[in-house]
Amino acid sequence: MNMINHSHFESADTELFRLEKELEQARTRRERAAKVCGKVGRRCEKLYPPRPSTWKEPDMPEDVRTAFNAMTIADMAHNKRPAIYAAWSKQIEEQKAENKALQDAAPPNGKRSTAKAGLTLPKKHSTRFATRNGK
Repeated sequence: MNMINHSHFESADTELFRLEKELEQARTRRERAAKVCGKVGRRCEKLYPPRPSTWKEPDMPEDVRTAFNAMTIADMAHNKRPAIYAAWSKQIEEQKAENKALQDAAPPNGKRSTAKAGLTLPKKHSTRFATRNGK
């Protein structure tokens, strides 16, 4: 007769159930960590908002460059600029002013209160952090 060892199958099933439970626990930890990470990310964005990029003058378009190159020194001295060049210059100055306003309105990094961002530590934690960093 052909006898099958059932204990081998039972131990394999038990191991599979154990692994499935472990996998479910790992998924739960991952989801919890993702929520915490998202919360910390939002607080960091409040504390350190991205700074607007520094303004860089764009390259002059070819048609504007052609009009600019056609100007004479007398035109420049009497501020007689071709309309296309004047319009482009005005647009550039407006872009520069808008960027400066954004730069001025942005808080300097690191200067916001951590309490405003919701990142306050209990006294015992802040003391431990300070002593660990030699302060």
